[in-house]
Amino acid sequence: MISISKPWKFKFGIELPQLPRGNGLTLHSPTAYYYAMIEPMANYNIKGITWYQGESNVPKPEQYQELLTSLIKTWRNDWQKPNLPFLYVQL
Repeated sequence: MISISKPWKFKFGIELPQLPRGNGLTLHSPTAYYYAMIEPMANYNIKGITWYQGESNVPKPEQYQELLTSLIKTWRNDWQKPNLPFLYVQL
């Protein structure tokens, strides 16, 4: 068994200032996951997109049309395919 009652030895890595909310690089921004996980794949050839729409935006239905339209436009632009099929499923 290893005792954890003694002082711990550790070293800090790079310290960066915390980014403000909503700049596209934080978990609080609608674009956070896109630029971290999806946009880097834009160089891959794809035939279409299937989007599963969850329920997280239920409290804000008025934003849905604008956000989905923007999402489709952004993906088609990033893949440089203006007619890329975009299918979506909702509950």
